[in-house]
Amino acid sequence: MNKAQSPVGWVRSKLGKVAKIERESVKPENIQVGTTYIGLEHIDGEGMFSGVRSVDTGDIASNKFAFDSRHLLYGKLRPYLKKIARPNFNGICSTDILPILPGAHIDRSFLYYYLRQPQYIELATTRSTGANLPRLSPKTLAEFPILFPPLEEQKRIAAILDKADSIRRKRKKAIALTEELLRSTFLDMFGDPVTNPKGWEIVKLGSQIEELKYGTNSKCSTLQRKKDIPVLRIPNIVGDKLSWNELKYTNLESKEISKLILKNDDLLFVRSNGNPEYIGRCALFEGNGKQAVYASYLIRARIKPDAQLYPGFIRDIISFPSFRSRLVREARTTAGNYNINIQGLSRLKLICPPMDNQKRYLTFNQTVSEHIVKQQKKLENSENLFNSLLQKAFRGEL
Repeated sequence: MNKAQSPVGWVRSKLGKVAKIERESVKPENIQVGTTYIGLEHIDGEGMFSGVRSVDTGDIASNKFAFDSRHLLYGKLRPYLKKIARPNFNGICSTDILPILPGAHIDRSFLYYYLRQPQYIELATTRSTGANLPRLSPKTLAEFPILFPPLEEQKRIAAILDKADSIRRKRKKAIALTEELLRSTFLDMFGDPVTNPKGWEIVKLGSQIEELKYGTNSKCSTLQRKKDIPVLRIPNIVGDKLSWNELKYTNLESKEISKLILKNDDLLFVRSNGNPEYIGRCALFEGNGKQAVYASYLIRARIKPDAQLYPGFIRDIISFPSFRSRLVREARTTAGNYNINIQGLSRLKLICPPMDNQKRYLTFNQTVSEHIVKQQKKLENSENLFNSLLQKAFRGEL
């Protein structure tokens, strides 16, 4: 926004002139037992605190910054992670977090949302230095531009954004609770699939598979030309679901397509990635009339017609937190990457309850999943509303 576009009554300044980046260093010997400590790991990308702890004797070995409930906490390491939060308590924080104290003319919540604007996050990211551990210097942050209205207008804008943000958070929480219902139901019916407390028969995945096959390494494009076919890649495996967003396309011979075309109830596994969050992810292909092949970093598993396990049940075993943790440990290579191959997948040991039990669970799963889809649509609408309000707020259009 240039000066000609500034809303009437709004003031243009620099962050360092309207807020103070305070770095009051506290030595370890001066930190009292019971003091609240905040590290970057305790702030998520939504600005929420989690896993916050109190200091115990000997916990802290280096200097920290002091803050209180007047400050904003701004994560300067990898600013694209959006670790910006509003504490309602006093404490100490990592020196990779900058306590920002708003001045007399700036409302803290207004500044919180201002700093979280996508363009502001992008600015912080581009101004960071350091290849592996990019950090934004306090001096650079203090020079960032800020445009703000009178204090009462700031408070009004922040209140509107708080309400919209609250709706968004509640819908996210509702989805998380519903997903937890699925996990707890699985646990009640079948027990932990790793420890197998109910003593189910154990089978190897390979015994249930008709075919395991790697995908294509053909070059893909975001543009779909005539005769191109969609290629599902690692970004299309979101948790244990397939996403048809951000598709890429390729042109293959019909013979190659016939080998790699996905069919309903095929399972797709992420076989190789540097991020443990991705390795071993498993999703069920339900095309609903759509056609696609899959990329080389994925493995397709086609289940035998007479298998003892339903494809959806296999997916849910492999996606269960304790099973995933074991899979990630076993997939780690000496180079620090993560890889699982066809042989490794074949050797996976799975619990094998009676198929009637599996079917009853999968019926319940389907009902709950349909409800989650509806909740996700509502969440998408609330996300769109919040983002729209955020853009309008700082253009003076609210």
